[in-house]
Amino acid sequence: MPEDGFEVDVTLVQRPPEQAHWLRKVEEAPSELRNAPDNMKADIEIVLAAVTQQGRMIQYASEELQDSAEVISAALEQEGSALEFAGAAHRSNRSIVLQAVKQNGLALRYASGGLSSDHEIVAAAINENGSALQFAGDQLRSDLRIVLAAVQRCGCAWQWAQGDAREDRGIVLAAVASDASVISLLPQNYGMDLEVMLTALKVSEDLVRRCLLSQQTLDLETLTTIDEAISNVEGEVAAANRKFRVARVVHPWARHVLQRQNLRMRAQVRAQQKVLLAQRALNALLTRKAGMVKRAAKLKKRMEAARQKQLEGRPNAGRPSSN
Repeated sequence: MPEDGFEVDVTLVQRPPEQAHWLRKVEEAPSELRNAPDNMKADIEIVLAAVTQQGRMIQYASEELQDSAEVISAALEQEGSALEFAGAAHRSNRSIVLQAVKQNGLALRYASGGLSSDHEIVAAAINENGSALQFAGDQLRSDLRIVLAAVQRCGCAWQWAQGDAREDRGIVLAAVASDASVISLLPQNYGMDLEVMLTALKVSEDLVRRCLLSQQTLDLETLTTIDEAISNVEGEVAAANRKFRVARVVHPWARHVLQRQNLRMRAQVRAQQKVLLAQRALNALLTRKAGMVKRAAKLKKRMEAARQKQLEGRPNAGRPSSN
């Protein structure tokens, strides 16, 4: 007995060779769970070792473990989309679905039991990924605040908006500010809308506002504003052209030549779309400036004509009538 008077019992448990073998394999490579025999797929220790590294490996667990709250929670903590393989009862469990969408907003697609229309769950999903809006219930896809939050995180979420939210100008502007390529999804009239174009090109909100007010005045400050906007857009044209010419692929997983070529092509397409958008905005600004200069010239001409007429009429003002 130890001097302090306490006895310590230590029990050593030796795992069966098969379990030890598969536990080691899934710890090294979680995907090995798919190759495990059925009795190992029903072993909670082995399954937990796999799903804590790759949550979606839960799909290879036994049906019993796919219904285990402990296993599901561990899988969702690593990958929210593992909800797809959880038992039906868990996909309609509010706390489990909320855990899933907080980790991966797109897991909302696997929610059931009306949870895709739950405001808190949908808000959590789009907070993680704006594209989750596509899996929300119809009513929430018409909710102005929900849709605005979605497009601020992912401009392309606009395409899944419904009702008034789809037509709301503030939401449209937020969408193009988030992703300029959204313009290609909008109705044609937005494609020539100066405010929408400038917002998409990241021109400052103050400058956009001053440009829109420029139609109402014809002073030097107004022309300066237009010139500033033109300079901004010209900078965007140059930047987009550079991106088009030197498109690079930096994704570590794109090691294959075809993957690199595909991603390079996509990057060039995005850059080319930006170039076309910027050139369209530039043309609109130059047209507006030319119109303003023309109106100013006409106004100046009318004022000079009026002044000349006034001067010509002065000598006759004091002359007595011949009658």
